[in-house]
Amino acid sequence: MTLATFVQSAVNIIGDLLSVFVLDAGVFGVGFSTGLAYNLSALILITYFFRKQSVFRPFSERPVFSELPKALRIGLPQVTQQASKILAPVLINRTIIAVGGSAAMSAISVKAGIFGFCVVIGNGVAESIGLMTQILYSEKDAVSLRQTVKLDVAVHMGLNALVSLLLFLLAGTVSSFYFPMGSEEFLLASKAVRCLALSLILNGCNSILIRYLQGARKMLPVHLLTLFHRVVSLALFTALLGYLFGTDGLFAAIPVSEAAVLVGYLLAVLLSKKKGSFWDAALMIPDGFGYHSGNSFSASISNVEEAVAISEQIESFCCERGVDRRKAYFSARCMEELTANIVLNGFKGDDKKHHCDIRVMIDPDEVTLRLRDDCPYFNIRERYDSLAEDDYDAGVWIRMVYALAKDVDYINIFNTNTLIIRM
Repeated sequence: MTLATFVQSAVNIIGDLLSVFVLDAGVFGVGFSTGLAYNLSALILITYFFRKQSVFRPFSERPVFSELPKALRIGLPQVTQQASKILAPVLINRTIIAVGGSAAMSAISVKAGIFGFCVVIGNGVAESIGLMTQILYSEKDAVSLRQTVKLDVAVHMGLNALVSLLLFLLAGTVSSFYFPMGSEEFLLASKAVRCLALSLILNGCNSILIRYLQGARKMLPVHLLTLFHRVVSLALFTALLGYLFGTDGLFAAIPVSEAAVLVGYLLAVLLSKKKGSFWDAALMIPDGFGYHSGNSFSASISNVEEAVAISEQIESFCCERGVDRRKAYFSARCMEELTANIVLNGFKGDDKKHHCDIRVMIDPDEVTLRLRDDCPYFNIRERYDSLAEDDYDAGVWIRMVYALAKDVDYINIFNTNTLIIRM
């Protein structure tokens, strides 16, 4: 995703410069470079779908329509985001033309192209936090969840601070690539780029917040924040500040609209008066979310003997904490079968040293088993769906896991297999 965004932005910007200053291709050249940039980005994304580590891959089986409602719920935020990208220019461009004319519109277009190039790293961080949130929420790992968000925000702000400083100082130089120095378009573009620089950190925080909430399956806040971030706030402040302060107001609306989204969300958190820390309220972490340290068991496995021994420890661990003996026994057997399969099949085939980390978490209602390994891609759900119903000898251990578990969830991120089973 990060590479595709980078290529799209780079080809778009470089193509525009070549079209205007080298090839003298005019509007056609600018439009052609934009189309080429999007097609190259799409080709990069398509190649990813054919890699082994990709969770989304072409398949020949019939679609499972029962999964459609779940897929729609997960994909709706992207629909909202794309709809916002279409709606925002319709509402904003009229204001820009009315207040600043074609020169202001040209400056905003330059800002938009540079923005796509500057947020490549930030978008990658935001996407990763969405995936990590999905895993940590499934594990109910509140401590790691807080630490991950704090670390990503700190990294994002540090990187964006550096980019913002460079962009602010070099705004004139960047604008001179598009317009003759001293022209009205050059002066307006320089202002727009400086205002963009002031908005990058705020935009990054808003993007991380939206991706985090999407990973945590807080869909209503995701839709509301996306619309407010992409459309309402920008359109409102562009019109308000534009008609009050002219072209300066148009450009000031860029950082002001970003700040309004973030401040508005934090004020909503304060007004909610939720019990607990402000940080937990901002992350919408439910009361009682997570496991007591005494109800969590972790270990690493490197061979089959360790898999058998640790399964016995898991059974004793569950029984000591009041888990029904039958559920404790089956939880241990599931973990034994899964870890033994990883060691026997995943650890082979290359000269790399692999790891398999497991965790067992207990709460009053269920036992959660989590396995994480860096072996080749293996989606247990795909394997289970491919088993023939009348071939009972195939995939016996997979059938056993699905027969005993309430829920099985598989996630592949950063070339790591993560399997979460609820008993």
